[in-house]
Amino acid sequence: MTMRALGDSVRTRRFAIVVGFLCATLGGCSRAAVANLPADAGPANAALNAGGAALLSRNGVVVPKEELQEHCNQLARTTPGIEELRMENDGTIESRQWVLVAHDSAPRWAVVSAKNDPSRGWAPKPGIAQLDFRPQLRPALTKGASQFLAYAPIQSDNYDESLKIATVTEVFGGPQGKFQWRGRTYGYTLTPELVCFPRLE
Repeated sequence: MTMRALGDSVRTRRFAIVVGFLCATLGGCSRAAVANLPADAGPANAALNAGGAALLSRNGVVVPKEELQEHCNQLARTTPGIEELRMENDGTIESRQWVLVAHDSAPRWAVVSAKNDPSRGWAPKPGIAQLDFRPQLRPALTKGASQFLAYAPIQSDNYDESLKIATVTEVFGGPQGKFQWRGRTYGYTLTPELVCFPRLE
């Protein structure tokens, strides 16, 4: 395959993923459009490797090494928003933000928090009900366990932003819903683990 053909193939695949994400979150595309998605665009789970990083797996089958590397490189280049959510015993929903940082020349997941913060970034989110999550988040949250919310704007202002939608779908699985924030619609996927890279302790 020539370099040009390879580039066209990658662009076509990303376009199909973006279209599929929009169709699934907005609910307005034909079955034929969704059928053009790659077979691996379904929900993703995670298994830990020896280094403590979660690996992508679908239906109990770990993603092939070459495909995993491609997805992880894409995640490092265009990281979507990542929030860890949990529900306290009193029903309060808390969250904390995760980002990828460079550590010893390799990406690591890190919590966004002030130094020596005893809460480790966790904070109540009383306004989360105003974000109009569809479907609602509360039924998906189990007391005593957390979920990672990967999200990106559905309507993108630029090419880099549109790639984040593709990253959510390719890396974290197909879209599960949408919400509103600051006048924009975001698609999201919930996953039990962070993938590809270990956490910075």
